[in-house]
Amino acid sequence: MSKGLLFGSAVPQAFRLDPGEARYIPGLLDVLTEHSDIWVFDNDFQPAAIQPTQGSFNLAPAQAAIARAQAAGIAWRLHLLVYPVHDMPWINSTTLTSSTYKSIIDAHLTAVASIPGVQSAFNIDVTNEIFDGNNTLPGGYRPNQWYTASAPGTVPSSAPGPGVFDGPDWVAYTFLKARQLWPNTPLYFCHDQTEQITSIYHVNHNANILNFLTKALAAGIPIDGFNMQGHLGLIRGFDAPKLKAFMSAIKSLGLKIMIGELDCRTGNDTFANYTTYEYDRRCSELIRRFLDVALPFLEPGDPILSWGMSDIRNPWTVGERPLPLDVFYQPKQQYAAIRDSLKKAI
Repeated sequence: MSKGLLFGSAVPQAFRLDPGEARYIPGLLDVLTEHSDIWVFDNDFQPAAIQPTQGSFNLAPAQAAIARAQAAGIAWRLHLLVYPVHDMPWINSTTLTSSTYKSIIDAHLTAVASIPGVQSAFNIDVTNEIFDGNNTLPGGYRPNQWYTASAPGTVPSSAPGPGVFDGPDWVAYTFLKARQLWPNTPLYFCHDQTEQITSIYHVNHNANILNFLTKALAAGIPIDGFNMQGHLGLIRGFDAPKLKAFMSAIKSLGLKIMIGELDCRTGNDTFANYTTYEYDRRCSELIRRFLDVALPFLEPGDPILSWGMSDIRNPWTVGERPLPLDVFYQPKQQYAAIRDSLKKAI
């Protein structure tokens, strides 16, 4: 379906894909394989799944996921290394402090880097969703224990240019550690809610992200690309000029851009207000408008992934129709929107 771009999907855990498992979904793996150049595993590399108990690492599912992709001849990307919004369950103010955050990062990333085949990752989301538009903290960082442990001014900066980077040190340290462990793999910064930009919240949100990237790169933090997730919501509308300006600014920093979690929902669980046809029509139109702006900023070989391929299995509210194929694996209007946009891109 792609034209110079890699198209693919998020892939669920093995119990959805392997016959004999109680929650196996027949045919799903075949559909994911047929329609994909690249996969991302939606849970197998999540920090809470990798290290559910401090110092106890569960690496087998991630290793099996890599092997599944390699057996199918499909590229794969690693999502992700540190995720404060969905943290490891043992992270708290006692375990994560100014004196422990570096050793926690060292241990976790070293364990992930030990997984057989992990160096074959196409690229890596180092961290994810650390900003919001409320500006509760300086720079727009979301409050979390990682920020508290390494807030600016509380610990020395690990950044090569510490006078330039003014964010929490855990971010700089994690990227530097990732570069040490994956010297040849592109490292990406991943974030949500950057696509539609129709409120002051989202204007501030994108400004905070752009400010972070500008200062991080100037300080020598090794960031190679930006993963614009692509979770779209009908409730928010769409501002094409603002998106174009934001993506232009990202590219001007020398970063690559990819789309890693494309889907479309109502955004407020009002799906019952739409007929199936109207829901799909509205989502397909929004997807087209988004991709018409976004895809010209991607380069040949860059990925665009849907956050799942079929509505038979998605992480959202039952009744939403967020993905390209319906529950019978038949293409929807959303599928046609993605296909047509890719055909005219690049």
